[in-house]
Amino acid sequence: MNSEVLAVVVSAFINFALSSFSYTCMGKRYSAAWKLEEDDVNPKDPTPYLVSLIGSLWTSYGLFILIKHLIPKNIFELLTISVGTWLLIVVGLTPKHFAFSPLSLKHITINYLIDLIGLTIMSMIIWMYAF
Repeated sequence: MNSEVLAVVVSAFINFALSSFSYTCMGKRYSAAWKLEEDDVNPKDPTPYLVSLIGSLWTSYGLFILIKHLIPKNIFELLTISVGTWLLIVVGLTPKHFAFSPLSLKHITINYLIDLIGLTIMSMIIWMYAF
């Protein structure tokens, strides 16, 4: 396996683990923000975990393509790519999914900040190991 593929896969798994860890730590806050009851979530259902892993792999590959074509010269340019991707794409597109449902500060904090941290970590891993 070459270093580019390894960087994409490793960064995806780290993002998946970060998301899993954060939702585990904030499980009650997350459930309260989304008004989920304990019966609404089946911890034995692998579907959410699989969707999260596939999403992490997809995002990691997308970051790899961006970084490969933009070729950041230093950490500041890399952070511009990761934070810019988060701000302009993730934050820009996601609200349309919540336009007709109430969105609180808890929703934003839980969902958006985890993605910002994940994108930044994935970008650094890809940049360090693939380039």
